[in-house]
Amino acid sequence: MNSQTFNAFVSNGRKIFINAGVVMEAQTPNEVIGVIAHEAGHIAGGHLARLRLELDGAGATALIATLLGAGAMAAGAAGGDSSAGAAGPAVMMGGQQMAQRLLLKYQRSEEAAADRAAINYLNATHQSGKGMLDTFKRMADQAIFSSRYADPYAISHPMPRDRIAALENLARQSPYFNAMDPAGLQARHDLVKAKLYGYMSHPSSVGRRYPRSDNSAPAQYARSIAAMRSGRFGDGLKGLDGLIRANPQYPYFWEAKGDMLMRAGKPDQAIEPLRRAIALAPDEPLISIELGQALVALNQP
Repeated sequence: MNSQTFNAFVSNGRKIFINAGVVMEAQTPNEVIGVIAHEAGHIAGGHLARLRLELDGAGATALIATLLGAGAMAAGAAGGDSSAGAAGPAVMMGGQQMAQRLLLKYQRSEEAAADRAAINYLNATHQSGKGMLDTFKRMADQAIFSSRYADPYAISHPMPRDRIAALENLARQSPYFNAMDPAGLQARHDLVKAKLYGYMSHPSSVGRRYPRSDNSAPAQYARSIAAMRSGRFGDGLKGLDGLIRANPQYPYFWEAKGDMLMRAGKPDQAIEPLRRAIALAPDEPLISIELGQALVALNQP
């Protein structure tokens, strides 16, 4: 999803949606894998379908409270009993709050169940739960002030510190807790992060995150894309050409070059790098679409 906030969710009971912010904030692939494992736990547990049933039950509870409150108000008005009439709104409000708390209690229990399922999946695939733990610790640090005085019965997720304690106990029991991501996967993750920052963040933010002193491939990748977005196509192309010379088999450097040439108004020059990208990544339809746009832009039958 085109959002820099750290969030993921399940829709229709079968589809996982992940914000770009998950990849942009994650330090390791294992953190992203942990997010996927957690959401897979929601799918396997049928939590979305059961949530609909809980919503129906909560709605019925609130409706009954509303009818009782309305009845009390009507009875008070008919009998001249002001105290009975005054109790009506309180009954309504109390019933609605009770319904809400029942629903939130259900959501908290399902979040905890998804955490446990995620650890089981990671163990079964010989992967560490440390990424999940690091993610929740970071989120807890960000929410420490907002959750300090929060009512634990009025939120949809377990309290951050309680959740971390339960998760850490499970994760550290695993023989794979100290397992590391493969170096190639970590390198790919770092490049994906750089690409997302280059395209989605303000160029000045990219410069702060990837300063000139950083000569790594991800830093050059992000700065090249940011240069393009600032209208400095020459600098962007120069950076990408250097990356391509160092790693000519990485399709997305070719793709970025084609995109850059298209944005510079040079579709004729964009065709070759896009064709190189497709040859290296034949199952990426978005690159094929970019090539199609370049061909159409030439306006040649």
